[in-house]
Amino acid sequence: MIKKRFQRGKKIGARLGHWTNGPAPFRYAYDAEARSLAVDGQKLEIYQFIKERLLRGSTCASICWELNRTGVPSPKGKLRQESVIYRLTMNEVHLGRVIYGKTSGGLHKNRKSAPFRVNPRKNWVVVEDAHPAVKTPEEYAEILKVLARRRMQMKRTRHGTYVCSGLVFCGKCGSSLQFQPKENGRILVKKCQKVDPFGNRCGNPGADLEHLEVAVIESLHEYEEEIRSRRIQVSTSDMIPKTMLRLKETELETLHEGILRLKDQYVSADLTKQEYRTRLDHQKDLIVKKENEIQQLKEIVHISGPISDQERLERIEELENVWQLLDTKPEEKNRLFKQTIERIEYARNGYGINARVRFR
Repeated sequence: MIKKRFQRGKKIGARLGHWTNGPAPFRYAYDAEARSLAVDGQKLEIYQFIKERLLRGSTCASICWELNRTGVPSPKGKLRQESVIYRLTMNEVHLGRVIYGKTSGGLHKNRKSAPFRVNPRKNWVVVEDAHPAVKTPEEYAEILKVLARRRMQMKRTRHGTYVCSGLVFCGKCGSSLQFQPKENGRILVKKCQKVDPFGNRCGNPGADLEHLEVAVIESLHEYEEEIRSRRIQVSTSDMIPKTMLRLKETELETLHEGILRLKDQYVSADLTKQEYRTRLDHQKDLIVKKENEIQQLKEIVHISGPISDQERLERIEELENVWQLLDTKPEEKNRLFKQTIERIEYARNGYGINARVRFR
């Protein structure tokens, strides 16, 4: 009942033109006496700079880089993010509007709440001229056109398509690298596209995937020799693979719950879009790694004890045998790679390729 009354009060306040949506957005300050938003003169120059640059054809990314280079921090004193600039320019509050009821429900898994959803615009409470506007409808329409022209549809990731899918990371900045097939049948490791907050690209050059595979196989042979040169370690652990498998599955469930928590933080504006994507990608990488570990345990669940050096040697031998078969699909090679290899850190300087392989 308290929650219903609170929501009803916020809705009534919004209809009266009062600001009831939490902290004042950038460019405004909350006027408690008027229960409305007032223009913050100190932020006006920055906002006008962003708006004018965008209307002249600059991208949100270039605006973000320029602000960071000139030392203009975000309201929280941090480096500015492209996603925040985008959301700022799309915000209808700057048209002088108060909007309530855009979304409903929540993303909390363990809380009793309705499912999160974006409500139809016809169900929103929209009040015009509730506070001073800082952009005109004509400027807003032009901004929408500019952003719409740049919108691109992202391709779906194709997991396991190539031999090293999900394993290759940039050795300079740590970001995941992608692959590009060519018409002549060659497959390239694409140049690293990671950009820092100041607009500087990592620029780690690409290379032919075949050359990287040769370097990885050489590292695999060295790893095999290293295992053979040491005494085979026999584990004294009493934990059988089935128990380990249950623990890994529990950890996997926790990781999936972490994605829901990230979504909740993003919806509540505790994370910027860039921070959300970075953490989400990291969480997904952890999930893929955990799923690979579970797959390994499922394959050895009939053996008592955790994986041993002898089992590592058997896996390497299986991979070497399969590698020589021309008709083996890349998906199968990728599966065998992931049983033995955790990640491949690739860097190129001139014509030299440095591939650091981390084994499981």
